[in-house]
Amino acid sequence: MSMAFQKGKTVWRTMFAYTIRDASQSYTKLANIESASEPLVDEIPKSEAHGAARLPYFLLGFLLAVVFSSIILFIKPIHVSTTGLVRIAATGPHKAQYYYEIGLFSNDNDPEPLLNKGCGSNVAEARAAGCVFDILTTAWTPPECVDLSVTEEWLQKVLEHAKWPYYLDQAATIPQKDLSLLLSGEWKGELWSTMHLHQWHCLYVWRRMHMAYLGGNPVDTVIRGLRHSKHCEEMMMSGEKHSPDDIAGVQSVYFRQC
Repeated sequence: MSMAFQKGKTVWRTMFAYTIRDASQSYTKLANIESASEPLVDEIPKSEAHGAARLPYFLLGFLLAVVFSSIILFIKPIHVSTTGLVRIAATGPHKAQYYYEIGLFSNDNDPEPLLNKGCGSNVAEARAAGCVFDILTTAWTPPECVDLSVTEEWLQKVLEHAKWPYYLDQAATIPQKDLSLLLSGEWKGELWSTMHLHQWHCLYVWRRMHMAYLGGNPVDTVIRGLRHSKHCEEMMMSGEKHSPDDIAGVQSVYFRQC
């Protein structure tokens, strides 16, 4: 136990002793007032006597508040994580869902936008803001923070794989092959995709980050955020345990800031 903690205990004991002493004196004073043979109204007004009666309760409440505040300050902050919930989901028939969600639901906050530009919260607002849709991130993004040539190369690589990457259901029984709709960014609902797609997504997003580091176009706040990199770490490390054809994630249409 540290010297600082021992000193703190001594201070609290002293405060508590003084509080009890003051409370005792206050009660003694009230008892003398009540037992006096003659009214002492002129000496101690009723309001003052009533205030004195409440003094011990005030001191006790104050002491308890200070003690609890100190306890909270000494307790290590507890970070609530959704990892447990994701692991529960992973016990079901579609275990690959865990590998997609674990990184994105971490406690890391995304950084502030560099250019203070956004795309609103729907397609109409995104178009009005001049944003473009990037299938690499399935997100409407300010054009200053997109490199569609990288996205085009990525999509070509993904589509060369034997298994189709996009599905409307988690069981991969309903393929979504309307590429024109997917590229428009005007589709709704969830889009399920393969492990192969997500691993290549991570590789090309990392290339985008490197290009930005070298002075190229900046990237949106999600790509710049640590939680997305953690998500990609999980995707890459878990790949050896799963087939590239496994359904590994679900995404929607997003609206990013940059």
